[in-house]
Amino acid sequence: MKIVRTITINRSPKEIFDTWRHLEALPGCMTHLVSVQVLDHKLSHWISKAPAGRKIAWDAEITEEEPDHLLAWRSRAGADVPNSGAIRFVQAPADRGTELTVTLDVAPRGGVLGRTVARFFGDGVKQQIDEGLRRFKCVMETGEVPVSSDASSQ
Repeated sequence: MKIVRTITINRSPKEIFDTWRHLEALPGCMTHLVSVQVLDHKLSHWISKAPAGRKIAWDAEITEEEPDHLLAWRSRAGADVPNSGAIRFVQAPADRGTELTVTLDVAPRGGVLGRTVARFFGDGVKQQIDEGLRRFKCVMETGEVPVSSDASSQ
């Protein structure tokens, strides 16, 4: 399963790359992420929410890094949901910021958990990525994480 999402952010590719490269901060924008623990410059441990209150985990290895342009990864052996992907940072036309494109390839395992995760990684993941990118854009452009009025009154 392949998911591709693009958003334009009114900041330079360098600013966006530098912020994104701090992987441990991503759960602040990507609400489906529980945590990201950086193990070294190339390895990190990810925990994400899954359906029915479950969590999935994997170790990811950065496979390619071109500062201000590209960050690519793949999950390592033993991932609950094998995945790989890339984030591209391209100067938008007419100096209108940066086009950030996320490409995610997901290969859920078989069995009940695999089928449940596959459903989750369909439209649910697309929606989560879209929401996460909108939140990331907001943080980059305003310095704040958006909070809905419903959430702030609870």
